[in-house]
Formats: sequence, C-alpha cells, structure tokens
Amino acid sequence: CVLTAEQLCDGLTCPSPGSCVDVHWSPGCSDADCCHAICALDAVCCFTAWDSICVEEAQRLCGVGMCTIDIPIDAVSEDEPCYDHLNDGCNTNVLGQPMIEVALPSTRTGKYSTGSPRDTDWYRFTINTPRRVRMELTAEFPGQLLLVQGACYGPIETLDQSYGNPCVATAIETCLDPGTYMCVVSGGVPSRNFRGAFTCDEIDPDAPPPDPNDPPPVPSPYGLRYVLRLSAGGCLLGDLNGDGMVGQTDLAILLGSWGGSGAADLDGDGIVGSADLAILLGGWSG
Repeated sequence: CVLTAEQLCDGLTCPSPGSCVDVHWSPGCSDADCCHAICALDAVCCFTAWDSICVEEAQRLCGVGMCTIDIPIDAVSEDEPCYDHLNDGCNTNVLGQPMIEVALPSTRTGKYSTGSPRDTDWYRFTINTPRRVRMELTAEFPGQLLLVQGACYGPIETLDQSYGNPCVATAIETCLDPGTYMCVVSGGVPSRNFRGAFTCDEIDPDAPPPDPNDPPPVPSPYGLRYVLRLSAGGCLLGDLNGDGMVGQTDLAILLGSWGGSGAADLDGDGIVGSADLAILLGGWSG
C-alpha cells in the first residue's frame, strides 16, 4: 500500500507546512528535497506525522547524497546475493542461524538491501585472551554497526552500537574478555532500522523481473556496498600485537599503518597519524 501511495501521491506531501528539523504532528515538511529524501527511507514521516525520529533522520541525512566507496583489494566478499539471506544470523529462522566465521584481523565487504526479513550480515569471531577489538564500518548507505554476544534463542545482548553516514566510517572499539562475539552490519539510524527503500541491484534467477512493460523498481536512495574492518590488539592502549606491553613491535605496526586506519588508529579519528604516535609513545613500557 505504501509503495502504491508513493507512486500515486508523489509530491502531495512534500512540501508541507512545518520545519524538517522540528517535530509537528502532520506528515511531511517544508523543504521539498529533504522531505522527499526522508520519506523515501521512512514512510511514516509522510503518511502519519513528522515525529522526533523524522527530525533525527533529517538532521543526519538531509543534504547527504549518494557516494561511492573503494573496495580494498584484500577485502573478502560475503558472497551473498542481495536478494538472498545466507548470513542473517539471529535475524532469520533459517536452521542454524547462519553466520560468517572470521578470524581477526579481517577485511570484509558486502551489500545491504531491504526486504523481508530485513537484511543483516552477521560476522562471528572468537578470542581466547582479553583483546582490544576494533570494528570499523564504511558504507554507501546510513550504516548500523552492532556488537552482540549470546545465543539467538537467548540470552542475547547488544554490547555496543555505532552509526555512520554514507561514506563516513563509524567504529566500535572496546576491550573484550575471552569468548565468542558477533559483529552485525545493517542500515539505519539510532532510532530506526531501515526496512525498505534499498532495492537489490541483482536479478534473482528464481524470481525474474515481471512483464518487461512494467515500471522498473524504484532505485535505492544510496548505494548498497560496505567495507568492514575487524582488528584486535592488546587491552593496553597502544599494545597493537597483544603481548601485554607497548614497545618496538607496536611502533613498527603503527608506522606500517601510517595514513591508513585499523587498530593503530588509537584516537579513533579515522586515520593513523601523529596523534596516534603520541598516544603510543605515552604508553611506552619497553
């Protein structure tokens, strides 16, 4: 019904009275471009009310257009067509809740699309000693990154979460006790998961396109691709090789990562540089 209404009623709600960055209990808002952008992601905003979540989405995403990320040559693909659900973990009732097993460090890439069930990519890793783990997501869409522990049928707990705008890296970095954890990649903003609008760009051979005279699917407002970087070091800040000390080996790792990202990005600004070197030298222990 929503998709039909969007096709038949396009332009009737956008623009509408009310600022896009203020809550009002009528649908739509006064900036037509912003209104269309948010309603493409969240139909509630154009069919019910411009609530606080619509305002949050507008503040984060209005004026943010499509962008393209570079996929590192060493990135391993999730190998999941975007029309399928092969690694949706606890978000699916498929027997065994399939996940991607990874060993740290690892760089992964994949696609995010919406449908039923909502697409989520689950990466599971195990650490045997206390480690400072860093998970960094760069996506062409508004990305959601979760750190989860537990069993799908309970108890399960979200330990941390982070959100990033298109083509802007977002990361979770924390010291973890020995155990098994899951890193989950999806799309959304802090108050809402995206369940529509991200159209798969691959043809499902089991569900080919309908009549060629039918209109094509509405394209996604953002790209679908992402890069996930997983790395681990010691819980002592600056202990990049996990030997319990900050020393020459850690310095070599940092210098080898200079200008890049990953575990050596000690201040979390997205790039390894002089500030990270200062942090490492400040924790020097031999």
